[in-house]
Amino acid sequence: GLNLGGDAHQKSLRLAHIYVGLDTKTPQAPRKGKAETRAEWRLVHEAKANRSALDVLFDPQARRVVLVGEPGSGKSTFLQYVTLCLADRLCVDQDAPSHLARLKVPDTLRRQRVLPLRVMLRDFAPSFDAGKAGTSQDVEAFLLKLLAEQNHADAVRSLPGLLKRGLAF
Repeated sequence: GLNLGGDAHQKSLRLAHIYVGLDTKTPQAPRKGKAETRAEWRLVHEAKANRSALDVLFDPQARRVVLVGEPGSGKSTFLQYVTLCLADRLCVDQDAPSHLARLKVPDTLRRQRVLPLRVMLRDFAPSFDAGKAGTSQDVEAFLLKLLAEQNHADAVRSLPGLLKRGLAF
């Protein structure tokens, strides 16, 4: 139903305009300090109580998040959306206009002030030694090499400090 013929009055569709939130099968955590009643337990453990991918991704209690799903289930689109929203937030912090100002961006994303760094596994995997256990230093080395190859010297100097201070995601 989309006119792809280049109608001058037709606006192009952008990810931020059409993105639909992604839910996980991660149950809601029980409320702290209270014993769960039977009804609360049911809410926590039934599908209706599952958490959004955004809530899981930015859960301060989570040390690692692994997003798995069938092909086409929205994993890559979710990460593209998160990257877009985080980058837009940084632009606004630098006094640039927001590209998402008129859109309803979830508060979970609006509160974040971190540099989004998206690493594609298909690009990272060839640089990785499969004979050893991987670490976050391997990812950092990959990013630094990539930035150096693209002549981003300032980013190469800044990235380690941003990562150490928790300002890169």
